[in-house]
Amino acid sequence: MTDAGVYAYASAALAFTLLSLLLFTSWRGRLQGGMLVLASLATLVWAAVSASYTALGLAGALVPQLFEVLKDIAWYLFLFRLLPMPGKGAFLVGQIRPFSIMLLSLCLLMLAFYLHALFIGHVARPILDWNLAVLGNALLAVAGLVLVEQLFRNTPEEQRWGIKYLCFGVGGMFAYDFYLYSDALLFHQVTPWIWNARGLVYTMVVPLIAVSAARNPKWSLDVFVSRSFVFHGAALLSAGLYLLVMAAGGYYIRYYGGDWGGVAQVVFIFGALIMLLVILSSGHVRAYLRVFLNKHFFNYKYDYRDEWLNFIRKLTAMGRSANWRERAIQALADIVDSPGGLFWEKSDSGRYELMAHVSMADAGVQRIRGDSSLVRFLQRRKWVINIEEYRTRRDAYPGLELPPWLLEMRNAWLLVPLMLDETLLGLVLLASPRAPQPYNWEDNDILKTAGTQLAGFVAQQKANQELINARQFEATNRLSAFMMHDLKNIMAQLSLLVANAEKHKRNPQFVDDMVATVDNTVARMQRMLERLNASHDRQREGEAVDLTDAVSEAVALMAAGRPAPQKESARGPLMVKADRDRLVAVIAHIIRNAQEATPSNGRVLVRLFSEGTCAVIEVEDTGCGMDRQFVRERLFRPFDSTKGSSGMGIGAYECSEYIHELGGDIEVVSSPGKGTLFRIGIPIAGQREDTATPQGLAEA
Repeated sequence: MTDAGVYAYASAALAFTLLSLLLFTSWRGRLQGGMLVLASLATLVWAAVSASYTALGLAGALVPQLFEVLKDIAWYLFLFRLLPMPGKGAFLVGQIRPFSIMLLSLCLLMLAFYLHALFIGHVARPILDWNLAVLGNALLAVAGLVLVEQLFRNTPEEQRWGIKYLCFGVGGMFAYDFYLYSDALLFHQVTPWIWNARGLVYTMVVPLIAVSAARNPKWSLDVFVSRSFVFHGAALLSAGLYLLVMAAGGYYIRYYGGDWGGVAQVVFIFGALIMLLVILSSGHVRAYLRVFLNKHFFNYKYDYRDEWLNFIRKLTAMGRSANWRERAIQALADIVDSPGGLFWEKSDSGRYELMAHVSMADAGVQRIRGDSSLVRFLQRRKWVINIEEYRTRRDAYPGLELPPWLLEMRNAWLLVPLMLDETLLGLVLLASPRAPQPYNWEDNDILKTAGTQLAGFVAQQKANQELINARQFEATNRLSAFMMHDLKNIMAQLSLLVANAEKHKRNPQFVDDMVATVDNTVARMQRMLERLNASHDRQREGEAVDLTDAVSEAVALMAAGRPAPQKESARGPLMVKADRDRLVAVIAHIIRNAQEATPSNGRVLVRLFSEGTCAVIEVEDTGCGMDRQFVRERLFRPFDSTKGSSGMGIGAYECSEYIHELGGDIEVVSSPGKGTLFRIGIPIAGQREDTATPQGLAEA
C-alpha cells in the first residue's frame, strides 16, 4: 500500500470527526439523533484505525476489518430506526423480521470470526476461510444497500427531500464496499488502488449526510449549514474540477502536440484561467448557482437571518448617502437577485413621482396618479404584484388594471408596495432576475416585510427633510424676532428724543445730541440690514473687538436712562473675537434690564476686568432682584416676559445664546430685595478654548 491510502483514510477520519462534533453539539436528546452520532463516531474510529494500519503496511489486517463490522452495525441501527413503523410498507410488513434475523446472524458470525482470528486463530482453525470472510463483508454491504433502498421507497414522496442525501451518502458507502469486496472475490486479493480510494469516497459523502441532518429537525439535530459556506464551497469545488479537467487537457495537448506541444499547452492553460475568471465574475453564473443550491440543498429558499441583517445594514448606510433612493432599489433587488428597478415616491400632491432608477429604463413615465387602479389595489390588498403572472392569470389579481406602459416593459417583474400602516408611501418596480427562478410564497413574504421596513425608512427621510426645513424657518423666525427686538430698542430711543424735543428743541446741546443719536440709529439700522447677509455676518463674527470700547459704547447708549450706569474698567484693551454690534447690544440690554429693575435713587455698576484667560463683564444693580426659581426656569426662556404686552421675552435669551456662541458663559446671582449681579465671561482672543472659562463661571 502507498501513502495515498494513509492520506485517504486520514481525510475520512478528519471529515467524520468534524461531522461528529457538529452532530454532537447540535443533538437534542432524541434517539434518531443519538444513533446518527454513534454511527458517525464508529466510522471515525474505523477510518482512523484503517489509516494507522495502512501506514504500517497492514491494510488487510484483522483489526480494521473488525471495526468495519462494528461501523456497519452502527449504520444498520440508525437506518432501522428511520424506517417507517410496520404496516406502512409491503417489505416491512412481510419481511422485516426475517431480514433483521438474518442480518443479525450475519453480523454475529462476522464478529465471531474476527474475534476468533485475533485471539485464538494462531492455535485453532478459523471459523471461516478468507474467501468466505470477504463474501460476508460483501453481504454486509448488500444488506446496507437494501436498508437504504427500503428507507427511500417507504418514505412518502413529499418527505423524500429530507432523506435523499442521506440515502445517497450512506448508500454510496455501502455500494463502494460491495464493489471492493466483489473485486476481491473475483481476483482473490484486495486491489490496492481500490482500497486506497475508499477513504476518499467516505470523505466525499460527509457533506451529503450533513445536509440531510440539517433538513431533519425530527432527528432532534439543529444542524446549521451556512448558505454562504455552501455557495463558496460549491464554487471552489467547481473551479477545482474545472482546473483539473483543463490540466488534463493541457497534458494531452503537450503529449500529442509535437514541436508546438509546449506552446499550445501554455496558451491553452492561460486561456482556461482567463475563462475561469470570466465565469467566476459573471453575475448570471453566480445567480444560476445560487438558485440551484437553494432549490436542491435547503428546505427554505432564504437564510432569513443573513438577509435581514444585510438589508438593515444597507438601510443604515443609506441614511448617510445623497442617492439613498438608488440604494433602496438595490437593497430590495439584491434579495431576489434582480439587477435593478424603478422607485416612485408619494408627493405632497398625492401623485407618485419617479425619483430614481437603477439598471432599468423608465419607459418615459414620470408619475402615477394617486387615484389609479394600481395605487388603489396596492393600498387595499398590500400585495406584491408579479407582472409575469398578471400577464397570464389576470383573475389572480381581481380589480387590478395595470397601465399599458407597464405591461409593455419586457423586463418588468415585481411591484413591491412600500406600506406604512395604511399609507402607500411609494412603490418599487424590480427588473427580471439574472437567472430564471420560480416566484413563491417565500419571495412574497420577504419582499412585503422588506417593503414595510423600507417604507419606515422613507417616512424617516421625509421627516428628516421636514425637520431641516423647519429648522431653516426657525432660524429665519429667530432672526426676525431678534431684529424686532432691536427695532423696539431703537424706537424707544427715538421716542425719548421726540418726548424731549418740545422741551429742549432750542437747546443747541440737545440738538447736537439728537443729531448724533439719529446718526447712530441710522448706522445701527444699516448694520442690522447687513446682518441679513449670512456671509457678511460670518465675516464680522471673526473680527477682533476691543471689549473696553464696546462696554463704553453700551454705557453711553444707556446713559439717558435712570439710574445712569457707572463704569469701572481695567486699563488697556481687552480683545475678543465677536460681532461688535451684537456684543454692544447684549451689554446694553443687560444694563437696561438693570435700570428697569432699579429705582432712580439706586445704583447700576458696570465692571470690566480680566480673570485668567477670560475677559469678565459684571453688571450689578441694587434693584428688586429675582429668586432662584425664576433665574433657573424663566429668565433665559424665549418668549417669556415679565413686562406684559410691552415685552417680547427674547432679550435675555438672545444675550445667553450669543455669549455661548462666543464660547463664553453667563452667570446670574440674585436675591429678592437685594439686587442682581450679571457676570459674563468671554475668552480673550488668542487663548485656548478649553481654558477660556473662569472657574466661577463654569460652576454657575
